[in-house]
Amino acid sequence: MNKEALWIIASAGNTPRVVESLSKQKGGTPPHELFLNNTNSLALTYCTGIKKAVAQHYEWIIFCHDDIELECSDVFDRVKNSGFDVVGVAGTTQVKLQPPALWHIMGGGFQGSNLRGKVKHRVIGAHGQATPVT
Repeated sequence: MNKEALWIIASAGNTPRVVESLSKQKGGTPPHELFLNNTNSLALTYCTGIKKAVAQHYEWIIFCHDDIELECSDVFDRVKNSGFDVVGVAGTTQVKLQPPALWHIMGGGFQGSNLRGKVKHRVIGAHGQATPVT
């Protein structure tokens, strides 16, 4: 019998924000593999996670950064029912490798037509409150 989904989370630190968001998901905290204080490349880390997910017969593998927040309790249902095999938050149709290594700049910037998807960042105000910025 296949398991539903394994979340793979790599973090350079030891307190990934996404874990708190996972605990608020419908049905409780889903199975996840944490790579804390990770000094390996994301490619190597994700390959390690893939091997584990395949060996344990997970049907879905979800890769996510450690610093994201999931703002709804049914993220997996939304991904599963999207009709897509690959779902991502944001990217670019063209990339020019150059410093600084920021996806939106290497993709031509916000004024260009190459960027796709949606990104929402938090800005911490003077009194410590978080304000979402899209």
